[in-house]
Amino acid sequence: MRDFSADISCPVCGAGATRAIFQPVYTPKTTPWRERALTAGDARAAAGLAQGFRHCGECGFVFRPEDPDFVQAPGATRPIDDPARLAREFEAHRVDRSRPDMLAIYEWIGATITIERLLDVGCEFGHLQKYFADRGCHTVGIDPNPGPVSIGRERLSLDLRLGWYDEGSFPSGSFDFISAECVAYYFRPSLPAFLAIARRHLTPGGGLYLQIGGVEKLGDNFLPNYVRWLIPYENAESVFSHAGWTVLSKNKDHYRNGSYGVILRAEVTAPEKPVLDFAAIRRHLLCSDYNFLPFLRGPIPAPLQCLMTALHRINPGGPLPGFYARALNRLTRAIGIR
Repeated sequence: MRDFSADISCPVCGAGATRAIFQPVYTPKTTPWRERALTAGDARAAAGLAQGFRHCGECGFVFRPEDPDFVQAPGATRPIDDPARLAREFEAHRVDRSRPDMLAIYEWIGATITIERLLDVGCEFGHLQKYFADRGCHTVGIDPNPGPVSIGRERLSLDLRLGWYDEGSFPSGSFDFISAECVAYYFRPSLPAFLAIARRHLTPGGGLYLQIGGVEKLGDNFLPNYVRWLIPYENAESVFSHAGWTVLSKNKDHYRNGSYGVILRAEVTAPEKPVLDFAAIRRHLLCSDYNFLPFLRGPIPAPLQCLMTALHRINPGGPLPGFYARALNRLTRAIGIR
């Protein structure tokens, strides 16, 4: 693992005074749900990343530093190997996207911004596209997985493109709205590169929808190893204003797992100050029932990490590492270690 202990600049605002804030410890098989969550994440997505997250005091961004020497290999895709399984996935996805809370999200998007030409990045089967296509929008989707793209074309008669999303995927100014629900945190290098690609494909003043991982309620969930950054809900305006975008609307009423939605406009505004500071964000993250180890300063972290390593060897795939992490978090919160 590359040494990232040196000073790291914020990829959003360029501030050089970022601080180590927490270190996720992935303990598979703590529970069946967490095991599935870890297995579902492509392990290669975490390659080349520092294990610990850092916090920028200037804009409020929380991120994992990138290894500048790492070369990203193409990720895996889901082939068309089992039509029956794909049909079941399509139906399950259709039912999921028909939930009242999902429809409320789509209604919120439509009420916030006028959409004529929509691009859905990571479209899967195309159900978000279908919702807006039925309301008169010209829609295009792009996804690297041939299975969902094939069945979405067949069953929904949508314009779904097969491929990885990058700056050469479409001509400049092709769309007035881009949806990147649950996919922006996969992109490397980090958030700014994705925002630059999206801006290239939008018309002037176009809109961008992202679903973002926040820091609230993370104690109820598991942070997959492919998540590259987090933005506290209260700091969305600060982070995106430093990146050259305006927040038109935020919504956390219809989202699960501590995430929220944000609709942005591609226009430069004066940078705002973050609302939540380092201490407040850290209090959210050091949850007693979440398998984090605090990122402590001084000589303390080394033996704590050695003990975690030993527990993994003593109890491989068992519950002891998770119990240890939760106990350590509770102790950290109780005595206020910084």
